[in-house]
Amino acid sequence: MVCLCLSALSLAVSAQTPPIDLPGNRQTPLSQDLIRDRQERLLDEQQQRLQELQQLPGKRAEPAAPPAPEG
Repeated sequence: MVCLCLSALSLAVSAQTPPIDLPGNRQTPLSQDLIRDRQERLLDEQQQRLQELQQLPGKRAEPAAPPAPEG
């Protein structure tokens, strides 16, 4: 029983403690640039894929009608 209480207390304390500032946890300007570049590439790929999908033959999806106001 004591062990269970101590482990619950330990979890509560660790949940409130900020993460340890280790060198591997820091984001350097270089790592931020790499992250930004990757996000831009992914966005470009998504936009290209969307254009390809829009050019496919077939019925175009029509926008959904807004819900009717309730009385």
